[in-house]
Amino acid sequence: MSSRHAQRAPLPVARHARLLLLLLPRPPLAPRAPTRSRIAMPDPLDRKGIQATLHQIIQALAAGHISARRAGVLLYGIQMSLSQAPQAPVPTIPVLKP
Repeated sequence: MSSRHAQRAPLPVARHARLLLLLLPRPPLAPRAPTRSRIAMPDPLDRKGIQATLHQIIQALAAGHISARRAGVLLYGIQMSLSQAPQAPVPTIPVLKP
């Protein structure tokens, strides 16, 4: 042993064990698998049906019944169907002529 190592005082064993535990990699926590939930999609996706489906998706996601990935896929599908749906007509106000 060199004189440099002989002069250093050893650390207590308990402290070594605590430091070692901090340095060891921890196994990743397994994510809790969401319970399967059925989201009812209305057959014709009209505006009211889409609103009800959005409500169901958000509630199921908040309750942990569906994963964020599945919610994203469902929301993307709704977005695609909205882009294909005809726009709701804008009501016009009749102008009365005196």
